[in-house]
Amino acid sequence: MELDDDHVEFASILHGLGVQRNAAKVIASIAGGNEATTRYIERAAGLRQPEVSIAMRTLRHENWIRDWEVKAEGKGRPHKVYALTIPVG
Repeated sequence: MELDDDHVEFASILHGLGVQRNAAKVIASIAGGNEATTRYIERAAGLRQPEVSIAMRTLRHENWIRDWEVKAEGKGRPHKVYALTIPVG
């Protein structure tokens, strides 16, 4: 579950336009679908959880993403779900 060539190129273009590298990878990983969990983003973008958290903080501050919690099955903690505020694609 890695970014395909088109999404890698998209992340590279974003980075070339001044978006931080990890934030660009996060955007590219979400751009392929409507929404994504933190775990999905970690795997798709090839980032560790702290790197995703830092990128999300930046993207949230810049109003690139919106997020909400989804109750986990059983007694686990809720999952954060993210989506771009303006769809790409």
